Formats: sequence, structure tokens, C-alpha cells
Amino acid sequence: MINIAFTTGILVFAWAQGVFGSWASTSGMYFQTKGEDIEEAIALVNLRFLAPASSVTYTLNITARNIGHRDVWIASIYFNETNVMSQVSLAWNNDGATVSAIGSGLHAGKYHVRCGDGITFAFGSITAPVISNGNLLSVVVATDRGNQVSQQWKVTG
Repeated sequence: MINIAFTTGILVFAWAQGVFGSWASTSGMYFQTKGEDIEEAIALVNLRFLAPASSVTYTLNITARNIGHRDVWIASIYFNETNVMSQVSLAWNNDGATVSAIGSGLHAGKYHVRCGDGITFAFGSITAPVISNGNLLSVVVATDRGNQVSQQWKVTG
């Protein structure tokens, strides 16, 4: 009887070590990922709309700034729930240097923004949605980690 109780105790102990060890490693990875997400932050700091005219090169400029503690990769820009990332005509950083989307690899098609830096995205024309004077424009900028910042502006120009 004592041997059975002792053996059962050892089996329960071994099982508990496996269950709690697995839980501890899984939760550790979860909290590490959440901590990294918190360090990544972007802000929309400027939106400029110019009514289309023959003298205007870019009708819409939007500036996103990295205010977090780690570099970010901007993966998509939405205007009124339409992804317009492919319609970026030109992009430049805070120093005025032209930047391009990453050409290949893990971050292909995304724009790299260093800590404290910003990128202005210029759009020559937007095919969808229709942006016109007086409309409400909802802008969402998303990173490759899934963090988003959104803002609404009333279009005036």
C-alpha cells in the first residue's frame, strides 16, 4: 500500500512538472511578444490634401512617425478601409531623403522607419476611395507586426 502511494505520488509529480513547465514556457513567449508589441508605436502626425489641379504634383501626403522604442516596418495604409499602399507615388524621411519599399526578403514591400524618424507618403492620385473636399477620411497605418494607428480627418482643401 505504501509502495502504491509512493509510486502514485512520483507519477503525479512528474505529470505536474510537465504541465506547469509547458505552461510556463508558453506564457513566457506570450508575454515577450506582447512586450515587443508595446515597444512598437507609430503616430500619424500630418495629413495634407490639395484639391487636384494641373499645378499640383501630389494631391495627398500623409506622415507617419515612429514614436516607439524599436524600428518598425509599415506594411499597409488604408483610406476608408481601402488599402492604398500600392498607390504610393513617392516617400521620403525626416531628412528629405527619398525612401523606397524593401525590395525582397522578410519585409518585402514594406517601408522601414527607424526610431524617432518619420516617413511622408505622397499620393499623386487615389483611385479608391474618392477623396474630395468636405468628406470624412479615415486613415489607418499598420505595421508588419499588426500594430495600427488610425485617425479621421475632414478633407478640406
